[in-house]
Amino acid sequence: MSDAIRAILDAVTDRVFAYRPKDKGEWAKRTERKVKRQRKNAEKADD
Repeated sequence: MSDAIRAILDAVTDRVFAYRPKDKGEWAKRTERKVKRQRKNAEKADD
């Protein structure tokens, strides 16, 4: 019986850890672009 419970718990934890909200990916992309732009502007200022 405990093996069955453990299997269910493992499946649930895998599901939970695999969850990624859609908007989080979009937000990360936007932030990445923003950082790149800031670096580019900083390099221009150095010239």
